[in-house]
This record gives sequence, structure tokens and C-alpha cells, in this order.
Amino acid sequence: MDIIRVGVVGAGWIAREHRRVLDSVAEAQLVAVCDLDLERAGELAAGTGARVYQDWHDLLDREDLGALLVCTPPRFHREPAVAALSAGLPVYLEKPIARTAEDAAPIVAAAERSGTRLTSSATCPGCSPGSGSAPWSGPASGRRKAVRGSWTSAQAGATCWNAAATTWTWPGPWRGR
Repeated sequence: MDIIRVGVVGAGWIAREHRRVLDSVAEAQLVAVCDLDLERAGELAAGTGARVYQDWHDLLDREDLGALLVCTPPRFHREPAVAALSAGLPVYLEKPIARTAEDAAPIVAAAERSGTRLTSSATCPGCSPGSGSAPWSGPASGRRKAVRGSWTSAQAGATCWNAAATTWTWPGPWRGR
């Protein structure tokens, strides 16, 4: 069985939910966690053997990853997502992909250039658990796209990891900025 080595940028509450799901997927191993707060990164990595970083550049430079989860506030998605996609890493972005079209366009362009998977937890009507695709509107072009990957959107705000068929729901009101 091939193991996907996963890195996480951002160690807040949603990253803890992803950690819970990753722990249940035999094919995934959390190997690196990055957060400006090293203590919080260490808490997320605890018990996994994952290395902790304070700078996502270091994480990408030093780790041999199979996928990257970007779980930072949306205004901090662009740089690590573009860097990872440009390096050929599949990227999962917490929703929304970006706060502005100016930030979203380079992310989408990097995914298209590299042919690498870009997936978001953006919730949309008509998505179903385990569907394998997360439809989203490409803000740069206004066209509709389907992005295939391991993570999918699901109805009613639930997100699921396909391999585990594990779901969780948003625990409270959106606090994004």
C-alpha cells in the first residue's frame, strides 16, 4: 500500500479536524505541520512523528510530500498554494480558495500549468459525499470547473475525505476574515 505523506500549513481548529480524519486513513501519514505558533504546530503533530515548522517555505523545501493541506485564513492561501502546485504537489485549500479574484487567479493558473490537483472544501448545491469532485466557480474566468481529488465537498456544509468516508460538520458560525 502506498502511503501519501501529507503536510499541513496552519494548525488551527480546522486543521485539527483534518488531523482526525487523516488519522483514520491508512493510506495517509501526517509528516509535517507548519504554524506561526510553534506550540500549536507541535500540538497538532503530537503522536505522529511529524516535524514542525514556523515557515511554510522550510516545510516545502525540506519535506518529501505527496500532498499539502492549506488550512490558514483565506488571505494567506495564495503563496503556499502557488508554491506547492508549482512544485507538482496536490493541494487541498480550506474554503474559500481566496478572498479576491486577484489572489485566486494565480492559484488556479498554477494548478492548470502544473496539471496538479487543486481541491477546496467549497460547499455547493448538488455536491454529494464521495462524489470525487468539488465544483467551484473559477473567479479569474467566471467559468465553472470540476476539480478531482481525494477531498470532496458535500451537501449541507459537510466535508468528507473520500478514502475514509468520514464526515464532519462546521462547528459554528464562519469566523473568516
